[in-house]
Amino acid sequence: AEEGQIWSALQEFRYLFKHVLLRDAAYEMQLRAQLRKLHELAAATYEQLFAREGDERGNLYASHIASHYERAGDMPKMAVWYGRAGKQAQANYALDDATAAYQKALRGNWLDAAAQLPLYDGLGETQRQQARYEAARATYQKMLSLAQTAGLIAGQVRAWIGLAWVWQCQGEYQASLDSAVQAENLLRQVEPVDFIQLAEVLYHKGWAYFFLGQAQAALQGAQEERQ
Repeated sequence: AEEGQIWSALQEFRYLFKHVLLRDAAYEMQLRAQLRKLHELAAATYEQLFAREGDERGNLYASHIASHYERAGDMPKMAVWYGRAGKQAQANYALDDATAAYQKALRGNWLDAAAQLPLYDGLGETQRQQARYEAARATYQKMLSLAQTAGLIAGQVRAWIGLAWVWQCQGEYQASLDSAVQAENLLRQVEPVDFIQLAEVLYHKGWAYFFLGQAQAALQGAQEERQ
């Protein structure tokens, strides 16, 4: 009889213990859901106040808004706002902050290719400005692959120009020239030609020719750029 009472007490304790665990789990789930709604409300409120892309206040609060959307579980909007935060930080030469924001925006592939390409471009440029050339090259190669898969010529051009920059910074002038030629060939396939980007491409070609000791080709490139 005593043993039966002990087992009965143990079973009752186990039941109460499980009940408490279930209660706490349910409470925690409700709390998390309420917190997500609060974060979503906070992000949406900020977004309504600073919705326009050119609104300086919106850019200043971009990282804050992105963090709220992340905690709310709205990952596409999180990516958009971390992209804006990266752009703002880069404009202010806060390169570490810019790199971190761009990487958060690109983590998870929450955006389509067209929206991701400018983020890769910004990240690659920031890494180049930090003299993180290997990382920058890897970023531009990812950007190029994405643009090629999506069939987006403009994105391919920007990726090749980015690679030309990085190769030049590393003293790999033939690789820089080859990248610039790839960008030029793509640019000339599209009508009307984007002469601003073409000038940038010819700039890289000219410097590559110069450092390769091909002065005549460099001079010809400079003349083309002026025209």
